[in-house]
Amino acid sequence: MKLPDQLTSALCVKCQVPSSGQTYPFFFGNKIGQSDRHLFAMPGQQRIEITTTYSIRGQDGAFVCNSCVRSYKRRHWLAFLIFFPASIVLLVFAYFVWNRTGESPIRIVSLVAGLLGGVGFFVAVGESLKYFFEERGEVGSIIARDSLYDDFSANGFDSLFTPREIRHMKKKGKV
Repeated sequence: MKLPDQLTSALCVKCQVPSSGQTYPFFFGNKIGQSDRHLFAMPGQQRIEITTTYSIRGQDGAFVCNSCVRSYKRRHWLAFLIFFPASIVLLVFAYFVWNRTGESPIRIVSLVAGLLGGVGFFVAVGESLKYFFEERGEVGSIIARDSLYDDFSANGFDSLFTPREIRHMKKKGKV
């Protein structure tokens, strides 16, 4: 199937509204195998590496409007705007409570607030990286893939992938 690169107007696969957008590609196939490899990291601990292989059966595309692509990217920015200030507030709170209280049990609250603030900070950074570095074509393919998963699943295909995921799997030898 040849996918047009130019912007056109059609019915969006996600919002079902005719709008301007583009056809984004995705791949479909089936899981054909899985192997487990036990790796021993330290005495008493083990790490299991699971390798899954797929048979790619074809490529399709779906039309996604510009509004749905912007909305998807905007969610990452909104998550950043929520998590970043909240993490800074928690970290500042933890710092002041820790330094202003002696050996009191309230220091546990400070420790928990600090840990939550640290986790929130890393979530915020991750979301901002997705917002700034996730390509428009990849976002469109993610939306197309996710919107049509049930249809392809009903036709016997249990795995759908974006072009970026296919490139990554080919490097790892999973396709």
